[in-house]
Amino acid sequence: MAPKMTRKTIKFSGGQMKLILRGVLVINYRKDREITEGDMLDQRYMRKELIGDMSYYPIVDLSDGVVTFSDEAKAWVAVNKKSSSVRICDILLVKGAVMKFKARFYTLMFKPTNRTVIVTSMQEALDFIEQDRKKRNQKIMAEVQK
Repeated sequence: MAPKMTRKTIKFSGGQMKLILRGVLVINYRKDREITEGDMLDQRYMRKELIGDMSYYPIVDLSDGVVTFSDEAKAWVAVNKKSSSVRICDILLVKGAVMKFKARFYTLMFKPTNRTVIVTSMQEALDFIEQDRKKRNQKIMAEVQK
């Protein structure tokens, strides 16, 4: 049985977040301007309002273009590791094979702190999450049985 889809959307200064399943957020950043440190702070505050400090899978929707982050926003992300600790895995949703290749190259160059998966459809992202949850649950059960 498929998990219940919830569709709660919250806007923040740098875009919007949509809770589509328990522990799954789709994030759409604004493409018309650079994302700032203030936007990142606002995003964290809104995420906490939406799901608290529970672990989650962020799906960053880049299917309609690339997002530009200011140097201050990048520095803030590098220093504030707590948000990384609640993200199970970063999922980048891109459009097509060329963008997938570019995104892979980017992750090789900049070595994100969290595991990053690049997909070309929302269904691919949801399938990955379902499989990852199964693996995580199996690992937990194996630890409990020891």
